[in-house]
Amino acid sequence: MEYVDISIIIAHKNRFRNIEYCVSSLITCKPKAKTIIVVDFDSPKEIITMLLKYPTCKVVSVRNDANNFNKARGLNIGIRAAKTKYILTTDADQIFSSGFIGCVYNTLIANKNSFVMCGTYRALAIPEWFTIDNIHKKYQDLLDLIKIKEPRPSGNGCCHATTTKWFMEVHGYEETFHGWGGQDCDLSIRALRSKRHICNIQNKTSMIHLPHTIDKTYKVYTILNRNRLLYKSRKKAHVIIANRDCPWGVL
Repeated sequence: MEYVDISIIIAHKNRFRNIEYCVSSLITCKPKAKTIIVVDFDSPKEIITMLLKYPTCKVVSVRNDANNFNKARGLNIGIRAAKTKYILTTDADQIFSSGFIGCVYNTLIANKNSFVMCGTYRALAIPEWFTIDNIHKKYQDLLDLIKIKEPRPSGNGCCHATTTKWFMEVHGYEETFHGWGGQDCDLSIRALRSKRHICNIQNKTSMIHLPHTIDKTYKVYTILNRNRLLYKSRKKAHVIIANRDCPWGVL
């Protein structure tokens, strides 16, 4: 089986090197996802050109508010564009083991209510010997190097997978989270409350978070603190359906 019935959704802005590593690692997985949808917030044209060289990669460009990156909205735009039975949302800064997509798919079909999550190992730097052309050949070497200082993965927000039907029923990610941060924890709690079967696959496969710089104009701590407060209030309110009073995933 060369392809499985999954769309992979990624939202990003100006993650040139990392988005190339990310998509390259997904394209060379065995099996592959049927479609990779990259929702791009006004990145330079060379990034779009690079992404479109991959035959299963579709780029959706967001231009009308390109200066206001909203990861939740970007992922929702991708969710609405998906035509497959299953969806995997992930982060532009991740690379994946060669069997990652197959592991996600097998977990999903084993239980119709599965909600798949996975922790990530964090690379502090990318060695010179690790390149776009040898991602899966050198993946284990990079992972072994990371494990010297970080023996266990952390976090669960960089990978969510379940049925497209469920994503649509709950209106995807809550778009009142600004920028990035909080929308992932919010979705995980809503999945638990809607009786999804939480499946953490980090003991079966792996992914690596690549280092990246943060735009100096992005007030990361102010935004993250605001998003934490929003997450706490929504958690107390036992919310399951997102974006109740407004359209969601609108391009």
